[in-house]
Amino acid sequence: PPTNPADFPAPTKLIDDLNDMVVEIVDHHLDVGGHSTVSGAQRIIAFDSEAKKALVGSACTLVAEALVSNAPGLVDSTLATMLGGVILIDTLNMDPAAAKGTERDGAALESLEPLFPLARAELFQRLVGAKFNPEWWASLSVGECLRYDYKQGESGGKVFGISAILLKIGDVTGKEAFAAAARAFIEERGLDTLVLMNFVMDPEPQRQILVVANDPANVAELVGALEGVGAMDDLELEPLQDGAVGAVVAELGGAVYHQRKTKASRKQVLCQMRCSPARSPACLLDREPSFPHTPSLFFLCSNLHSPRPDSPRPLCRSCR
Repeated sequence: PPTNPADFPAPTKLIDDLNDMVVEIVDHHLDVGGHSTVSGAQRIIAFDSEAKKALVGSACTLVAEALVSNAPGLVDSTLATMLGGVILIDTLNMDPAAAKGTERDGAALESLEPLFPLARAELFQRLVGAKFNPEWWASLSVGECLRYDYKQGESGGKVFGISAILLKIGDVTGKEAFAAAARAFIEERGLDTLVLMNFVMDPEPQRQILVVANDPANVAELVGALEGVGAMDDLELEPLQDGAVGAVVAELGGAVYHQRKTKASRKQVLCQMRCSPARSPACLLDREPSFPHTPSLFFLCSNLHSPRPDSPRPLCRSCR
């Protein structure tokens, strides 16, 4: 059947078989030209390419706008809660301090909120609680943790994956047979490097990064790449001193860090990995990126490529 991808406009190797079946795109990232046969009203991309800015904080806002305008009768409590719940999470309930939501996100929430089964604030808190539920995360296998929120890309001929998890790194590496499961995950996907990024509230926000690979040389290369673009300073990475975690990391030939700059998400770390001169003399985003160049990537990439006396770099295609 035809597919209507939302929140991911660029073709990827993971869904190559579906590329010819795409008939509509709904997204809020930079349009990188994927699926060129989809155009006009079927190509809804809420992104200001001149300002390098997303016009909404959630792709579900675009879906909600279309449904409320064109088929309001289809929007029942279940659908309103599904769409509104994602918008709440993506915009942190329109928290001004987070600055993730826009007026359009707010308007979409206002149109859906009357159909919510409970108060908006309570719905948001329940969703956040479910997302970070430690008991649920503890029940997952290593493979389930790695697959939960996984992205894959390629840089300089190297294939890497990034898994976002909501457990402390030590709690993940402490799961049964973590090393064997991580190796199997890497082999199944043909990865050169696997990066685990976590985010927990304990009670303040905390992030950690674990880099593993079947070949320790790949870990050393990636760490060197991060150092080459100043990522160790930009992300405020510090070696994590933990005996139990260190033993697992040593077994895998990996590396693990505290990421003190907790506001830097996977998108920023991804750009650090892709835009490294240690992997390529020019910005790797000029090479038909596996990921769309999002606003977060633009701002970080422009920072990485800003002229420095010791390491001048040209802007990549999306940042010129």
